[in-house]
Amino acid sequence: MRRIGGRVSSFIRRLRVFSWLPVSRGRLLLRYRRFCVLRFYEIGRGNLSKGWGFSGIAFRIAQDMGFQKDPKNWISYDASLTTDEDVEIRRRIYWGCYISDKLISLILGRPVFLYYDDAEVEPMEQQPDYPELRPWRSVGFSGSDSELTKIGSMVPYYREQIHLSRVIERMLCTLFSPRSNMDGMSRRACLDTLNIELCRWKAALPGRAEWNKYEPIDTPLIPSVAMLQSVPSFILSVRLLTDHSLLFHSARIALNFDQALSSLPTAADQASREYCLSSAEDIASILRRYRHQHGLRHAPLILVYGVVQASRAMNTLGVPAEAQPLMQALGECAVTWNLAEQAKELMVQKGAGQGWEIL
Repeated sequence: MRRIGGRVSSFIRRLRVFSWLPVSRGRLLLRYRRFCVLRFYEIGRGNLSKGWGFSGIAFRIAQDMGFQKDPKNWISYDASLTTDEDVEIRRRIYWGCYISDKLISLILGRPVFLYYDDAEVEPMEQQPDYPELRPWRSVGFSGSDSELTKIGSMVPYYREQIHLSRVIERMLCTLFSPRSNMDGMSRRACLDTLNIELCRWKAALPGRAEWNKYEPIDTPLIPSVAMLQSVPSFILSVRLLTDHSLLFHSARIALNFDQALSSLPTAADQASREYCLSSAEDIASILRRYRHQHGLRHAPLILVYGVVQASRAMNTLGVPAEAQPLMQALGECAVTWNLAEQAKELMVQKGAGQGWEIL
């Protein structure tokens, strides 16, 4: 975000100052929200250590406030929990923490902070739409009540993000754990199990939540799909295109990449190679559709990560020509995300040593 607008830069500077000012316990939620904004801002700028640190502070504040406890069990102790809406808001705050933790750990290749089994928070429940939400619900629709009724609540789509995050948690805590001590056969079995879990997750998506790469490039995405695909925002905007697909395919490339590079090719290694290339092609297809409809100047961070993973897979696994549009896209994303520029420079340097044709 090196060339970000002056007003946003001023906002971030003020946010940094206010984040460290003393606050009462009743205003800890404001501090949590500030660090949530700062963590993604710093990661996007390429300040990975600072973003990682802000993430830890945000999660610690959330734990200090007890968001890992289900609010239904604390109604008699907390006077602020007066309605079902209050309970639901607290649940969604925790699950937002949980999802963003897995995204950040996946991007940075670092341990997860929040474990699914360490919390007692119940799944989110559907709530009636309040009048304030109606203008957002109609984004991407013709505005007819029948169309809105057909979509229903966004909660089921958001739950799918939690399920995918659980698979990513198991991936990071087992196969990629430095203490896994797995031999060749055990690693192969673990890899197969995780691939099956990812495929089951994708197959179980609600029909309207699936991204169809065969649709015309002008076909807009409905808000319910955008809800599932945003990480971890609740903003129902059609601009948040297929982030759940990006997260799925990026995770699958990360899971299979090392096995695909095995020096002793087997049928299993060939399957990992096909997983990587297939996911890279899907990411490239998502990129084309997103760029056509919205441009890349304000693309979400998960899109940058997905493009990096797809570029790495295509360049390394023998199809560098197909990676060239992805490398160009990183250059377009670099207007906003310094991280994209850094990633492109690293891949260009590596490609120069291996003979890749990178633009």
